[in-house]
Amino acid sequence: MAKKINLNSDKLLNKKFSTGISGYSPEEVDKYLDLILSDYRIYEETSSRDESKLGSVESIILDKDREIEKLKIELTNLKHSLSDAQKNTNHDLMERLDSLERSMKK
Repeated sequence: MAKKINLNSDKLLNKKFSTGISGYSPEEVDKYLDLILSDYRIYEETSSRDESKLGSVESIILDKDREIEKLKIELTNLKHSLSDAQKNTNHDLMERLDSLERSMKK
């Protein structure tokens, strides 16, 4: 379950504390600081979890990039092999055709 962050920059900037006889109300300030602390803890937990996930995803991407490069090399090699095979097959067919034509002329 996702935790809700209670504060934003506007709330922090515009927070007004009421004053008591000797200044701000300590209970109100403590309550507000507890809220800030709670939000920062949520932020830190979320940030840490996100950084961990990001590291895992980056590792997966790096592995996939390496795999893609290997597959590109393999594809290039297969294309060369296919081209060589087609050349040899065409050459063999031409020789057979030539041989058949010579035998028919005899």
